[in-house]
Amino acid sequence: MQPFPYQAYYYVDDVCLSTDSLYNETWTSLIETTGTSNQPIIFPNPSSGFFTINSPIPMDNYCVYNLQGQLILKMVKNVSYKHSIGLSDQAEGLYLIRIQSKYKIYNYKIVLTY
Repeated sequence: MQPFPYQAYYYVDDVCLSTDSLYNETWTSLIETTGTSNQPIIFPNPSSGFFTINSPIPMDNYCVYNLQGQLILKMVKNVSYKHSIGLSDQAEGLYLIRIQSKYKIYNYKIVLTY
């Protein structure tokens, strides 16, 4: 018999909230990162329109999405180790950026303010 045979998952606006962090990571596919030495760093965040991605590993591509899931910006070519993103033509708010390297995908939240 398992010590906890039942698990409860709570949803708020289609986001799973649970004590099982592995399930949350899989469900939302968003991982909060602090920019450790082997991960890309996005700065400044928040920003008034221009962000810089600085990565210790080469980036293959990145995509920026609004909270409705619409693709705002896509860079498919080899982006290398450093790249600037201009979002000054977008509305204020929270955006999601997905950075893909050869072996891993990183997800970040960025805030656009004016």
